[in-house]
Amino acid sequence: MDFSVTLGGEGGNIRIVVEARENPNAEDVSDANWVSSVVDLTVGPFSGSYAAAFGAGDFVRFAAQVEELAAGKRTEAIFRTAEEGLDLDLRSTRTGAITVSGTARSTEMVSASLAFKFDVDATAVDTMFRGLCRIVDAFPVIERL
Repeated sequence: MDFSVTLGGEGGNIRIVVEARENPNAEDVSDANWVSSVVDLTVGPFSGSYAAAFGAGDFVRFAAQVEELAAGKRTEAIFRTAEEGLDLDLRSTRTGAITVSGTARSTEMVSASLAFKFDVDATAVDTMFRGLCRIVDAFPVIERL
C-alpha cells in the first residue's frame, strides 16, 4: 500500500511518502515515533527530492487541522516538524482557493532550502486529507512500549 500524501495545484506539487518507522526496535517512546520519509517537490521550474524524518504526531496534528480546513471550520492548517525538514502553511482565501506556502529543508545540509508558494483548490485538500488518514492509520503514535 502507498503511504503518501500529495498536494498539487497551480504552479506546484508536493508529495510526502512515508516509508517506515525509523527505529522499529526503539526502547524509548520518542524514538519509536519517528518515520522515514521522502519529500518530492515541484514548484515552477524547480524540483527535487530529499529524505526527511517526521514524527508520527506531526501527521496526526496536521490531519486534524486539514480536516477542519476542508470543512470550513478554520482558515489555516500548519505542518511543523521538530527537525524542520518541511514547513507547510495552508490558508484559505476569500475566493475559495487554498494558498500553500512553506520551506523544504535538508537536515543534512543546513544551508540548503527552498521556499515555495502555490495555490490549490478544495478538491486537492480533500485528496491530501485522505492521504494523511492512510499515514496516520499505518503509523499511529506509539504512547507506550
